[in-house]
Amino acid sequence: MKIKALLLALALVFLSACNMTYVPPVENYKLPQGAKIALKVTTRDELQHTHYGTTIFNNFNKSYDFKWAMNDELRDQLKSSLEAATKLSVVDYETIQPVDNIGFVSVKDKQWRYTPEKASAKDALLAENIAVVIHIEEQPTRAEMICSNYGCTDFFSQGHGLYTRSFMGLDNYYASASYVISAEIISQPIDLAMLEKVQLLTSLQGRLIQLEDYQDPEDHQQLSETHFLPVKAALLDYMNKLGVVLGDYINGNFSK
Repeated sequence: MKIKALLLALALVFLSACNMTYVPPVENYKLPQGAKIALKVTTRDELQHTHYGTTIFNNFNKSYDFKWAMNDELRDQLKSSLEAATKLSVVDYETIQPVDNIGFVSVKDKQWRYTPEKASAKDALLAENIAVVIHIEEQPTRAEMICSNYGCTDFFSQGHGLYTRSFMGLDNYYASASYVISAEIISQPIDLAMLEKVQLLTSLQGRLIQLEDYQDPEDHQQLSETHFLPVKAALLDYMNKLGVVLGDYINGNFSK
């Protein structure tokens, strides 16, 4: 048992070390005159309910379509938050560059560098005064990692929506911001998604928002629109917070 505990501890240390990436300092930062932000949000309008029960036989994922324009509402919320924070114009990324280009920036030799393969796409955006590119995409993401003496088990949220955990009759309810976030300044190479405040929002704890005083459903597999209203509110609030954090960095506040 002691050997298993030691191996688990070593594994966690190893995983932590693997997740540590050097983030260079930002120096001589200045946005060009007339800079714009290009934004793209790619999510389903349907909301997911990912449920993990006491045993694997209780687990399920179900999609709900309440005819909400979730993609548009999330994009509009983030756009509004960015514009309020930065006073910059936020434009639709696809009207500027229909090809899904991200990954303009990387870290090499402990310095921010442009990705050579993206040079032509970057230059085309800069020619349109696009200085910042942000893409939010819904994807299945890790929601929890539960570890014991026998190892660790990952629990995944299958998309944005409701994430629930039940164990021996005890239920916990979360809104799952199951998004992968790309946010890059391309007027000079800076990957905002690597910075601390964005990392906090994209961490396991940041993506799962606990729903306090949630109304217990009679049947977890038959939820109504009412059950998803607090989920929707939490996801919109998440986009608002993301816009504030990204806006703060875009404004040059890198030391906070």
